[in-house]
Amino acid sequence: MITLPVQQVRDIPALLGEKDVFKALQLMPGVQKGSEGSSGLYVRGGGPDQNLIILDDAPVYNASHLFGFFSIFNGDALKSVELTKGGFPARYGG
Repeated sequence: MITLPVQQVRDIPALLGEKDVFKALQLMPGVQKGSEGSSGLYVRGGGPDQNLIILDDAPVYNASHLFGFFSIFNGDALKSVELTKGGFPARYGG
C-alpha cells in the first residue's frame, strides 16, 4: 500500500482551480493515465474498470464529471489517499 501525501494532491496544477486526486495518482509508479479527457487509471496493466475506488468505506462507481475533466473528490477535503497495487486485503475482495 502506498500512501499519497495530501499536500502533493494540493500542489498539483489544477484545471480551473479544481484539485484532482487522480492526476496525483498518475504520477505514482505502476500507474498510467487513461486517454485524454478521461480520468481512468491503468494500475499495473489492468483496465480502468478493474479499480476499486472507496470513499469513507463506500464504493464509488463513477469517479468523474464532464467526461473526466473534473474529479468528484474535493482535494481540500481529503484526509488521506492510499493506493494498493497488489496483495489486496480480504475486506476488498482480495
